[in-house]
Amino acid sequence: MNVTVRKVYYLMLAALMLVNFPAMAIEIEVIGLFKNAALVNIDGQRRLLKAGIESVEGVKLIQADSDGATVVHNDEKIELVLSGKITTAFEKPTKKTVQIVGRNNQFKTQGTVNGRSVGFLVDTGATIVAMNRHQAANLGLAYERGRFSRVETAGGVVYAHQIFVDTMTVGGITVANVEVAVLEGQHPTDILLGMSFLKHVEIRKSEGLMTLVSKL
Repeated sequence: MNVTVRKVYYLMLAALMLVNFPAMAIEIEVIGLFKNAALVNIDGQRRLLKAGIESVEGVKLIQADSDGATVVHNDEKIELVLSGKITTAFEKPTKKTVQIVGRNNQFKTQGTVNGRSVGFLVDTGATIVAMNRHQAANLGLAYERGRFSRVETAGGVVYAHQIFVDTMTVGGITVANVEVAVLEGQHPTDILLGMSFLKHVEIRKSEGLMTLVSKL
């Protein structure tokens, strides 16, 4: 390589080093909100963000509470809400809808508890999600550590352990930190999707069809 060519090569290399290439957009989904902390998925990787600390993806949490969170990525401030998904290209989170067809006046659907598949029976009369201890054991829930209580059911008073699960999903709707009652015995035979989950959605019923709409 002669002197002239070498000088041009180094000038081109220096110019390339000075170019500010645009940062890649990332996707952030809020799973749970707490005081000055947020549980999120960043490009599919779960992270617990704490105020003032930057994640390996370059996302820094500024503040968080039960209503929402503020993060910064690439010097851009982003407002996030629970169960909302946003990219750093600032796509507005949209409401998610799940439709459940009723049979014999019952509305059954599939979902997950902590990522494990389950079947639900929607029960708007149940104050919290309820399952029996065998179902809880199959899901790997340490229900014995939960608060021991007495629960009023249609069949009378039963003993239960009240716990919280990290995530519960129906369709595309995910709710974090959901309270669950684990009942002694064989009942309920179906996991009851009660108000500890349903209070986070809008419920519409029409002609044998139930529609759940996420709240932003």
